[in-house]
Amino acid sequence: MTEKHKCQGEVKHGSGWSARYTRCGKTAKVEREGQHFCGIHDPVRKSEKREAQLEEWRREGEMRIAAYKAERAQQSQLEQDAARYRWLRTRDVSFEGSDGMVFVAYVPEHGHDGSRLDANIDTAMSTPNKGESK
Repeated sequence: MTEKHKCQGEVKHGSGWSARYTRCGKTAKVEREGQHFCGIHDPVRKSEKREAQLEEWRREGEMRIAAYKAERAQQSQLEQDAARYRWLRTRDVSFEGSDGMVFVAYVPEHGHDGSRLDANIDTAMSTPNKGESK
């Protein structure tokens, strides 16, 4: 008949200076390097559980970083769109092209996404007009 061993893991009671430790005392399920442990205090199980938690935190952190970067990219795009809008509002724009620019309305259904218009506005924004500074 096999001898029943008690867990040699430690249980903490209290906190701070008044904390004390006692032996677990539950029936041991595993033996590690000559010591017996219950399922809760098994060092291998505890290590695996800790590694799984660290991996979950790493994945969560990576997801948060990716979400932050996506938000920053979107914010940057919105800031650029706002700058284009403010730039257009300060110009005397007419269909006759008084600023040397021709504006053509685009309809997304026709396969235009506005990127050419954005590029033309960006070019015009970076090129000062006569008698005007950026």
